[in-house]
Amino acid sequence: MKKLYTLSFFLVSFICFSQCPPDDIILNNQNDIDNFSINYPNCTALNAGLTITGSDITNLSPLSVIETVDGNLSIAENPSLLDITGFDSIEDIGQSLYIKDNLSLIDISGFSNLVTIEKDLNIRDNTSLT
Repeated sequence: MKKLYTLSFFLVSFICFSQCPPDDIILNNQNDIDNFSINYPNCTALNAGLTITGSDITNLSPLSVIETVDGNLSIAENPSLLDITGFDSIEDIGQSLYIKDNLSLIDISGFSNLVTIEKDLNIRDNTSLT
């Protein structure tokens, strides 16, 4: 009986406090970004990809807890985004990094601790980026 309670506690703890979802995450608006740490508490290593795209996205700093992304990281079609502040904790991207079609983007220095991109780096059509 004691083993059953221990097993039950472990399973409930695992289900309730699992860190990151197993599939790609798509954040479509600022509210999704602001609620990331509420929806995925203690999530620092994404097991899949992360896509950030939305007309009202202006601040990525709530994502500063992310250290690795096993899949692609795509920051695309965010016309109000000025900078990539918030990704200074990311060290590794397991696939490709795409930064494209962010018309107001002027600064991508937020990737200051990025060490590895396993595949491609694609930065294009960010008309305000020099």
